[in-house]
Order: sequence, then structure tokens, then C-alpha cells
Amino acid sequence: MDKLYAPVMAMSTVPQVQFMLIWVATTIIAFFTNLALSQVTNIPLRKTIVITSGLTLGLYYNGMAQLFTYLSFMLVWVSMKLTPRKLGYHLAMGVAVGSLLLHNIYAWVANIQVQSFVHQEQFNFIKVHIFLCNYKDAGSLDDPKKAMLLSEREKRHAEHARKLPSFVDWMAFMTLASTAFCGMAFEFHVFLDWLYMRGDVAKMPANGNVVPAFKRMAQVAGCVGVALALNSICDPMYMTREAFASESLPYRVVYSRLSR
Repeated sequence: MDKLYAPVMAMSTVPQVQFMLIWVATTIIAFFTNLALSQVTNIPLRKTIVITSGLTLGLYYNGMAQLFTYLSFMLVWVSMKLTPRKLGYHLAMGVAVGSLLLHNIYAWVANIQVQSFVHQEQFNFIKVHIFLCNYKDAGSLDDPKKAMLLSEREKRHAEHARKLPSFVDWMAFMTLASTAFCGMAFEFHVFLDWLYMRGDVAKMPANGNVVPAFKRMAQVAGCVGVALALNSICDPMYMTREAFASESLPYRVVYSRLSR
């Protein structure tokens, strides 16, 4: 059982097989948790499951370092809550950028070479940035002159950011299980439609996403298989050796892409 747990900060020193076991276990749990939510129609219960599963998986995969990520996006919400929209936007953006910078500096100083440690903060920063742009644009919706400068897409997304979301909704957005340890980012109003089962989501039959979900999971498994095969050929650590620096530029470019 201990092979299924090792905080990501230690993953640079654990065997590759153990790393993959941890990644696969987290992925499967997140997948079935989100799939099961299609059967849960009670909104408070949906929020509870989203937040608790996301917090748990984040800590399981990234260890105590995940607490820093949680604190950073909590401070983002507090910054917007306590200040007017314009100031709140700049203050929250500063908190998000500062957190991302500190996270990367710590990874560098502590010599943490596992990409997922850095990615956990990057993906959350992207989600925060997307919302903050919508939040800022929402302040221009009632001003005809400023609204003219917004595209229809920007107006559509900003409409859902007229009011600051509740802390619970914000936490659910930031801790969704499938993004507790990886990407990708998504628009806030799309998430709210899914969380509250409204809009296009409400039109879906209860089991309408089961087959598509398993098809996408199979595609992910196929991509992982290809990535593992490439990594077995192109060892990423070779790029840290002096011999790699003497290779031709085209070779280094291709090698760096294949070894990711």
C-alpha cells in the first residue's frame, strides 16, 4: 500500500513505477468521482463531494505542498471580496502571480524536478486568470462605451461574473477532482452550469455522459502509453548532461519534445 503514496516532492527520488502507480490511482479515482456526480442531483451534496474529493486528491498526490496552493486561491477570493472590483482585480491578480512565482522559486531552490509539482500551481493560476478577466470585464457591461470594446464572447462570459461567487462555489471551482493535480482550465460559467445542472447540462440524460467519458478515458490511456514509450527511448535526464549540449540544435529540439 505504501507504493501508492508518495508526495510529489519526493517523486524525483522514488522509482518510476511507483510514480506511475500514484498517477494512475489518482486519475482513476478522479475519473470515477466526477462520473458518479452525474447521478447526484442534490446541489449541496454535489458541492460537498466536489470540494472534499478535490482537497483529498490534491493532498494525496502533492502532499503538504498542496496546502500552499489552497491558501493562494483562498487569498485570491478574499482579495476580491474585501475590495472594489477594479482594485480587487489588480490585488487578486497580484496574489495569483506572486503565488505562482514563489511556487516556482521554491521548486528551484529545493531542487524539485517533478513537473507536476510546478503544474499544480500553474493550472490553478490559469483558472484564476480566466475568471479575473471575466470579473474585470463585468465591470464594463453597464457602461455603453466600455461595453462596445468587448467582444460578444467576452460579454457572454462576463455576464456570469457580475457578482463575486460564494466562497463555496469558488472552492468547488478551484478543487474539482479532475483538476486537483492536473489541467486543464475551463470557463467559470461552464463549471457553474455543470455544478448546478443547468443550461446544456440539464438537457443531458442521466447516463448520457457515461459512454463518451469512457471513450475519452481510453484515449487518455492511449496517449499515456505513447508518452511512456517515448520516455523509454528519450530519457528526460539526458538533457541535464553535458553530452546533450554538444548535440545539434535540431536534435535537441526534437529530443526535448519527445522526452516530455
